[in-house]
Amino acid sequence: MKKNKTPVLLTAALCLALLATVSCKRDAVGQPSPLGPSSIAVMLNLEASPNVIVVGVKDRQVANIMATLKKFDGTGQANRTVLFEVVDSTGSRVDVGFFEGSASVFSKTTDANGSAHVNYFGPLSDEISGDRTIYIRASVAWDGTQFINDTAALSLVRDTKTLTLTAKAIPDVLSAGSVGQTSVIQAIVYAGGQPAKNFPVYFVFTMNLGTFIDGKRSTTSTTNDQGIATMTYVGPTAADMGSTSETVPIRVQVSEQVGQDVNVLIIRQQ
Repeated sequence: MKKNKTPVLLTAALCLALLATVSCKRDAVGQPSPLGPSSIAVMLNLEASPNVIVVGVKDRQVANIMATLKKFDGTGQANRTVLFEVVDSTGSRVDVGFFEGSASVFSKTTDANGSAHVNYFGPLSDEISGDRTIYIRASVAWDGTQFINDTAALSLVRDTKTLTLTAKAIPDVLSAGSVGQTSVIQAIVYAGGQPAKNFPVYFVFTMNLGTFIDGKRSTTSTTNDQGIATMTYVGPTAADMGSTSETVPIRVQVSEQVGQDVNVLIIRQQ
């Protein structure tokens, strides 16, 4: 009988040790995060569109600030107050630009999708001494002393020469036959070493050869999250050309000072 009891006692001891280990792990994981209540896994996401503002002399450029509050399963958290502030890299409030109603601090309640947005109006050129980066901070108070926040960087460009533009035509040679071939004009815009998102780019050409995809010879497109904007150029047909080849210069412009020409060579089919 003693021989039969020993394995049972050892098994029981191992089970108790295993339970104690599992209990300790649960306690450690259960510690709340300082950024929000981990028990419900609520996430706050903040985006600025565009993320680059060109500082004007008389006109204030506007960025739309969108906050989205959702649970881990994607369920929007409605009727929660979001506080918007302008801060620097240390998290301290700064008096640069303002929100709707000339407010330095703005609050708004989330809708049924958990979203709340506000317009931020950038400074004028005489209100800042040079290019700088500010941050829009959104905060949501939760149960007790818990809170959730997120920030979105916003680059303020006072000297637009600090914007960088790279443009090219893909392809840069087209054949003119019975129908017009197409070339994608690509522009890549950076500000402060970061992609300029949702930034307007202007595409213009003056020759009466072809059009852009929207039927115009002067049009705009906005950059994506990688700072890339594209516009499709539709070349002429052979009947539209008076010579065997023509070079169409297309101007890509992001500000008065910053622009680049790209050329598309058109060769008429014989």
